[in-house]
Amino acid sequence: MTLKAKRLIVSVVSLSLLINVLSAVYIAQIKNNQEALNKSYQSQIVELKKDNKDLQDKVTDYQDKYYDYYEYSIELEQQMGVYRNEP
Repeated sequence: MTLKAKRLIVSVVSLSLLINVLSAVYIAQIKNNQEALNKSYQSQIVELKKDNKDLQDKVTDYQDKYYDYYEYSIELEQQMGVYRNEP
């Protein structure tokens, strides 16, 4: 083999090794980015579930208050009817 052929082979092998190393680094960065995004999304999901639970609790509270006020209004109407029917 000539010197040029040996240099060409060394250059091709070096280039392929460099490409493999850069590919491995790129894949590692992509994996880290995906993990970071996944953690971020998971924390957002937890926050949204908490907000949803808070809203559901508020809805339940408002429904309970509405029911109580409705009962009070019926009682008040009945009391007013008693006074209205008196001579």
